[in-house]
Amino acid sequence: MNCKMIPRYYKFLLVATGICAVYPIGNVINFFSIIALCCLILSIYLGSFELSSELKHYIQAVFVWAVGCIFVSLTSDAVGVGVHTCYEWFIKWFGLMLLPFIFKQSKNVLKLCLVLDFGIVAVLSLLIAYRGMFLHEQRVGGYFTSGPMVLGVFLGLFIPILVICFFDKRIFGRWSYLPGIVALLTTVALLYNNTRGAEIGALICLIIVGFIYCCKSKKNLLIFALVATLLCGFIYFNPATRARWGKKSDGRIIIWQTSWKMFKDHPLFGVGFHRFRYAYKEIYNGYQGRRTGNNVFFHAHNLFLNAMVEGGLVGLTSFVFFFVFALWYPYKLWRRYRDPYSLMMLMLTLQLFINGMVETVIVHDHIMRPYWFLMGVLLSLHLQCRNR
Repeated sequence: MNCKMIPRYYKFLLVATGICAVYPIGNVINFFSIIALCCLILSIYLGSFELSSELKHYIQAVFVWAVGCIFVSLTSDAVGVGVHTCYEWFIKWFGLMLLPFIFKQSKNVLKLCLVLDFGIVAVLSLLIAYRGMFLHEQRVGGYFTSGPMVLGVFLGLFIPILVICFFDKRIFGRWSYLPGIVALLTTVALLYNNTRGAEIGALICLIIVGFIYCCKSKKNLLIFALVATLLCGFIYFNPATRARWGKKSDGRIIIWQTSWKMFKDHPLFGVGFHRFRYAYKEIYNGYQGRRTGNNVFFHAHNLFLNAMVEGGLVGLTSFVFFFVFALWYPYKLWRRYRDPYSLMMLMLTLQLFINGMVETVIVHDHIMRPYWFLMGVLLSLHLQCRNR
């Protein structure tokens, strides 16, 4: 087969990778990551890969973060673990953002990726709502191996995107009501999931999106107020949700205080990637005379504390640089062009940031895979929309 015929199949590769990125189908995503790398090499060979200035800025920001992480890995007691972490974060996961630019496709194909991902979220939300409503489970999880918190953050990522797709008719036109239905269903599923950080993140993002779109239309304001009233009523009459919000988080406070102690003991390069669990269990469990029992904690339950503990000042500085860019740049694009896709990118990252205050989201495969893939699709759609 002539190598110039291979790009004909890019459409199918992009759609298939998008499905695997959103739903955890074992290690199938690794197979598609290898294919994507081969296609990147082929695209460069054929001269068809063009690096936009927007994508270049993201690559530069991630490169700064990666350099800091490499330094941390090389100074760690477990160099192999650190190198594998860098591979996961900056090749396996961030590589998904490059796919829409490698597999250069039309706006319709990119929107098809969004529709299929929304379909997966809708089915997942139906299953969660069924278990909460009819099986009376107090905190629904189990679809991801990492537990209900990861599932909650996953659902929270999609809610603001779906709401924007509902309010902004430029995306799906007369079919815009369908993302609205999925958004409502996903919100109910999140309430049955009872992950407080994800609920707070979704609420803040919805307030921002509602303010942007409801100021332009009384109809949007009426719909937003009606749905908000229904959800408030659901929370009030759902005892599991009220009980969850009344529960204290003393365990996390102990973890955060201990994390600060760990950072002060290893200020420059930290304890090393994925070494938090070992250090906490073997050295610091019992700090200040308060043990957290037999619970095993894999991370600090805070993005920045975890970066401080595992990466020290070097890892923290490079990570903060990236995250500030990841919040500022989509906002800059939205302020300039006022398109829905840059706003979705901003809401995705903001949701990740808010959840990161109580959960170390960047270490979870089932969160970062859809995040990076959606960021790539949305940035590509933004560029196509802007060029038109």
